[in-house]
Amino acid sequence: MNKEWKEVVLENETLRITLFPELGGKMTRLENKETGTQFMKQYVESEGELKPPKIGFDFMPPYAYGFDECFPTVAPSSYLFNERVIQLPDHGELWAQEWDYEVDENRIVLKASGVNFLYEFEKEIELKGSNIEIRYTVKNDSYRAFDYLWSSHPLLEVDDQDELLIDQEVDKVSIHETNEEGQISKKESEWPFVRGGKTDFSIVQAQSSGHAMKLFAERVKKGRAGLYRKQSDETILFEFDVDKTPHLGIWLCYGGWPEEADIGSYTVALEPATASFDKLSDAIDHRENKVIEPGENHTWNMSMKVINGKADI
Repeated sequence: MNKEWKEVVLENETLRITLFPELGGKMTRLENKETGTQFMKQYVESEGELKPPKIGFDFMPPYAYGFDECFPTVAPSSYLFNERVIQLPDHGELWAQEWDYEVDENRIVLKASGVNFLYEFEKEIELKGSNIEIRYTVKNDSYRAFDYLWSSHPLLEVDDQDELLIDQEVDKVSIHETNEEGQISKKESEWPFVRGGKTDFSIVQAQSSGHAMKLFAERVKKGRAGLYRKQSDETILFEFDVDKTPHLGIWLCYGGWPEEADIGSYTVALEPATASFDKLSDAIDHRENKVIEPGENHTWNMSMKVINGKADI
């Protein structure tokens, strides 16, 4: 039997969001109350029982739904800290732990602590009309600096022929591939006709297509990206600060992941991020890492907005 997760609901006249503080502060639902449209990918019971995860779990179904945070890495990564090698877990340290929280009307403040480093990660969410404002703060509580990368991780509900709305100036993306030795290569490709084919990957493909790929639009000029839900004629629009989070991860999963699944996951994610790599060690090698000094605070913001019609990016 599935655990009874504690739900926290915030709502106003336009939006209703649901969060599970016990499951990495995950936003499990984001609903337009006027239309009933659900924007966050939902838990799929057939993918397995949703038990409390432990730090170090691989981020796999049934946990691959909703909106959580990746910090201080996305992909598993080795990291040399205080003269010892640390193994940072898949999708970071935050998604698999319980967060503390305080609620005040249309606002919630969620907090979690570091596992391998001494830090406090704070996420403040506030509803304002059709807008969800999110403010992040990370504080280094230790006496040593450490490196990190951050990526938002909102997995979205999709239907065939929905449309990814990316800055029209983005005509190149990088594709990350892993060889049999676990080494990652990054190749540049055209957008939206990835790998030189005829498929327009700005249009959501059918789940039966069997695609799954992670792309990055690097150093984007406009901090805006969205998903247009064609059937309901609505857009979920992400806005972010390109000075602090200059990269946009694009996760396309049309039944191609997990590879061993009979029916793979069906979702997309638009992920403002501090680096154009998922592994912290790769970000360090390419000088895209962030360094936070003892006692220092790093802050950044992003927002999500529900819009009627197709947003102009």
